[in-house]
Amino acid sequence: MATEYTPVRCRLVRNPEQKNWEDSYTSLGRAFTDRAEAIAWASELLGHDRFYIATVIDGQLAAIGYHMDDFNPFGVGIDGVAAQLGLELHATAPAPHPPLNPW
Repeated sequence: MATEYTPVRCRLVRNPEQKNWEDSYTSLGRAFTDRAEAIAWASELLGHDRFYIATVIDGQLAAIGYHMDDFNPFGVGIDGVAAQLGLELHATAPAPHPPLNPW
């Protein structure tokens, strides 16, 4: 089982059709076998620590996190993050949150 750690940038983008803001996730284009190395590389590249780390197992998204801690994102959810990164969800990925009720 090959595990890689990929730095991911998240930006808030405007959706003119729905007249709201959404999270947009994009890979920084490099994968590492060591999570700490991925964090150090992205910190140096970007000059800050406002990015996430995607844990990719056998080409499928298993988790997304900040520095050394994984979390299950609200909003687009982990399934939405996977779709934006062009990946399928790994069997070990957390179940996506139910959609948030705006009311």
